Amino acid sequence: AMDGEELWQRELAGDIAAGITMDEDRLFVHSSVGLHALTEAGEEIWFFESPDRGPLVDGRSWGWGNEVLADPWGWYRSSPRVYGETVAFGMSGGVQAVSKETGELIWQVPLGPVTADLVLHEDTIVAACWNNSVYGLDATSGEVRWRFQGGVPSSKGADWIGYQGFHLTPLLHDGRVFAGTRATYFYALDADDGSEAWSSKVGASWIGSPAVILDEAIYYGLSDGFAVMGFRHDSGAQTLFFRTESPVFAQPQVHGSRLIVGTLAGRLFSIDTATGEGELLMHLGPEENLYPKVFDPEIIPADLTRYQSTQWSIDHLLTNAPGVLNLTVHEDTAYIGTGSGTLYAVTLAPR
Repeated sequence: AMDGEELWQRELAGDIAAGITMDEDRLFVHSSVGLHALTEAGEEIWFFESPDRGPLVDGRSWGWGNEVLADPWGWYRSSPRVYGETVAFGMSGGVQAVSKETGELIWQVPLGPVTADLVLHEDTIVAACWNNSVYGLDATSGEVRWRFQGGVPSSKGADWIGYQGFHLTPLLHDGRVFAGTRATYFYALDADDGSEAWSSKVGASWIGSPAVILDEAIYYGLSDGFAVMGFRHDSGAQTLFFRTESPVFAQPQVHGSRLIVGTLAGRLFSIDTATGEGELLMHLGPEENLYPKVFDPEIIPADLTRYQSTQWSIDHLLTNAPGVLNLTVHEDTAYIGTGSGTLYAVTLAPR
């Protein structure tokens, strides 16, 4: 429908926190109970049952008590990846592949939790995992061809569980896999064997967003670091450091020679990558997303457990203000998905 009129709506079992994959005349939807194959009209073709709680964590490691709990920072899920007659996706137990036609299981490989989208390099599936590893899997059998183990900071608290995790979708470019971690590192790996080409490290910040390539450089946002970083993708030499005053979780987008960046405080920037200068295009406000103030015990309801308090704060952070959680640029329009549930379309100056 050209006028935005609703074509159909379908209730599916489970929650959906993954992007929907289209392939020819089918939709593949990964929910918390499994993988659904639908027709373009929304009719279910098959359903593959596979409960997915995302990354689980020992509550003691965060001071949440003596039980295994869903990690409240692991809110995304892996989008289905279609290749040939196969659909593969990451989930809390690793990676699974099913028949595109029937939904029957072809293979599964037990790794740590995989919430990032899988990427395909020739006949190798690259999976970023919350156990702080990136895997190269044989696309036909799921056999592990290579594993890269990320580092953790060597400072006090290096064994903190919050430093574990390749939590973002890797970027594949020119035979290399680019992926950042919660352990403050960003890596360039050889896609054929998983060997490290170069890496960079920031202070005490998770890498916040998936990366994007523009010309000779690769760019990504930081979480607590409140900035966008740029590096030459061949050598790892730094090219950009742009302060944003708020975490960047949405993948930056390319618009001509400029980089469009959205922050959790609802700000949209356009950065000239040649000069490093940026301009504020708009502020979706008015309410600020006050990170890290949402974790101040003063504003958290008093009757919650420590785990519930963390959940409350993260929910507040993501939904209370129009923080940019998803950003897509098409031609001269930026489409912005926000935690407050509003979708914006913003016209950009022509490239």
